[in-house]
Parts: sequence; structure tokens; C-alpha cells
Amino acid sequence: MICLPAAFLVLPALFHDPPRNPPVERERSIETALTVPPRVRDILRRACYDCHSSETRWPWYARMSPIAGRIENDVTRGRAFMNFSEWKTSAGATSARSDATLTAACFAVQSGLMPKSPYPYLHPEARLSRSDIDSFCAWTREQAARQP
Repeated sequence: MICLPAAFLVLPALFHDPPRNPPVERERSIETALTVPPRVRDILRRACYDCHSSETRWPWYARMSPIAGRIENDVTRGRAFMNFSEWKTSAGATSARSDATLTAACFAVQSGLMPKSPYPYLHPEARLSRSDIDSFCAWTREQAARQP
């Protein structure tokens, strides 16, 4: 009987609201800076955007401590490296930086570093097929070749 009141005090501390996404200004996005074909747009949205955009879909378990801290940290780090919603002001701010970021993204996907584990296990739609990887890397090479 004594445990019941303690549960009412402890349980709420284990759950919290997920972070709020920053506002998205479409004119800064990768889709306005580069030509993104529908297939690549689909790959980016299902396998990359949760960590590399301001359009994160926070899952239910992102409300549970201590898991929430790890997820928030991964998203913060992912956005800092490459944020598709802020492409024109970050990773794509210059042609050289855009080329380097796209080349690194292709390498990370080809080598299995991205999407980062355990994300694909919890989000099966983010698992990339060989065809997805080939399409993504062909697009990154094409975009890098177009840069002035």
C-alpha cells in the first residue's frame, strides 16, 4: 500500500514531452537548393529526416527517461552535422561544403554507418535496400558534379 503513492510520484518523472522541432522555412531546405527526385526524397524522408532535419517525428519512447536523453542527443548531433531543413545555411551553404557533405553521406550509407544503429531496428522503413543506396549515391554524385 505504501508503494502506490510512491508510484504516483515516480512515474510522472519517467515521462516528459518530446522536444519541439524548430520552425521549418522551406526556402532554406535541400529541396529548394537541389533537384531531389521523388525516389531520393522518399529515401531521405523515411531514413534520414528524423535525425537530419527539423521535421523529426518523435516516437512514443522519446518521452521516456533515460531513453529520451539519448534520442535528443542523437538528433541534436545529427542536425548539427547535416540538417536538410537548413541546407542553404548549413551543409549546403557553399558548393564545396555541399559536395563534401553529399560525398560523406553517400559513404556513410554505403558503409552502413547510416542510418545509425539502432534506428533501423526500431524503424524498419528506414532500412535501405541495395537499390536505395545505389539511387541515393547516384544522386549525390550527380548533384556534386552540377555544383559550380
